Amino acid sequence: MVFYKENRWQICPKLAEYRAHGKLKRTYTDNPKWWQEFVNKWWHHEGLILHEVQPTQAQIDRLEVCNVAGINEGFKGAVADYVESGIVSELLPDSFTQQIDITNSNKLWEYEQLTAEHIQAEVDRYNKQYGTAFKDVHSCANYAGKTDYTYYQFCSSVWDWSISVWEAARQILTDVQTEVIEPPDADTFISMLPAYGV
Repeated sequence: MVFYKENRWQICPKLAEYRAHGKLKRTYTDNPKWWQEFVNKWWHHEGLILHEVQPTQAQIDRLEVCNVAGINEGFKGAVADYVESGIVSELLPDSFTQQIDITNSNKLWEYEQLTAEHIQAEVDRYNKQYGTAFKDVHSCANYAGKTDYTYYQFCSSVWDWSISVWEAARQILTDVQTEVIEPPDADTFISMLPAYGV
C-alpha cells in the first residue's frame, strides 16, 4: 500500500487487479504504466483493471506516524502492514501500538480469495473425477434440492460445506480483527477452514 519517495512514505495511488494463469491477483502500485506494459507483454497475464486507492483516515494517520519516526525504505514490508492493517512487526519501534484493522485492506480480499479457491478446488476435483462440468459451487446449488438428480448427493453436501467454510472464514477474520489471533499466513488460514467430507 506504500512506496518510498523523497525520503517519505506515501500511499500508492493505484491498486492493480489482473489475472495470472487464470487466478485473480491484486497489488498496490505507484507506477500503473509499468503494470499496463507488464500485463500486455505476457500471455498469461490479462484483464488489468486499475482501481483508485482510497485510504481511511486511520491509514493516513499511521502513514504519518511512520514518517515522523523516520523509518527508512528498507522496512517496506513492516511499514506496509502497519499502514494498511495496523499490524506492528518486531521491526518497528516499541512505541508503535498494534490496532489491527483489515476492513480496508488487500489482506481481507486475499483471505476471501483463498476461501473461494478452497471451495472451487473441491468442485474442480469432483469434475475431474466424475467427468462433470460444474462451473462453481453455485452451479451445484441449483441441484442441491433435486433428490432425483444423479449428482444430488454431491451438490447438496458441497453446498452445505461451502456455507460452513464461509462461516469459518468470517469467524477467523473476526478473531483477527478483535486481536484474538494474529493474522494467519495463507497456508495456516486454509488449514483453519473445514475440509470437505470430514
